[in-house]
Amino acid sequence: MFRTRKALNWLLVASFLVLLALPAEAKGLYFGASLGQADVKDLGLAPIADGSSLTGGADGTDNGWKFFGGFKVNRFIHAELSYRDYGQASFLAMSDGSGTIFAAGPVEGLSDTTAFSVSAMVVLPAGRFRFFGKAGAARWRTETSIRHSMGSFAMRESDGIDAMYGLGAAFALKKSMGVRAEYERITTDAVERDFFSAGVHFRF
Repeated sequence: MFRTRKALNWLLVASFLVLLALPAEAKGLYFGASLGQADVKDLGLAPIADGSSLTGGADGTDNGWKFFGGFKVNRFIHAELSYRDYGQASFLAMSDGSGTIFAAGPVEGLSDTTAFSVSAMVVLPAGRFRFFGKAGAARWRTETSIRHSMGSFAMRESDGIDAMYGLGAAFALKKSMGVRAEYERITTDAVERDFFSAGVHFRF
């Protein structure tokens, strides 16, 4: 696992440097932004656990957004960088007070997750449409704020590098502008983060 994460980390760095080295006037550059819905599968109460008995639930669905940019290697292959904000996941539970932090009573938590990713895209042109699949690596970071019944706050942070993949379709409104919709997933050891989005891109 350590070797896999280290390899993904180097892939992120190397791909970012390659895109930075591309001349600004290079043909095939594109940038864009999207809005969408983020959803965390199998979230559970682990992010706010303190060893006490917790009963409650979590809501991992929220609005999110992303910025992306890439380079058209050829008609069928693109390289892309993106930054995503998954919005907030919320937690609400009752603790019996037997753990290391919480007093007996309600516990509330909010998590903010962002991710930077690099991916290779395989593109299938079809007239003004472009259908694509992507695969790559993502570095994610989650910050969780927790408040319990005594009014105290606690902060937790976690991060990692994991594989990501997705698929989608784009439509050219004109030569330099288009719209696209896509689905992306990051799979970590604990959860799966899905992002459904629609946005606009500009080509140079």
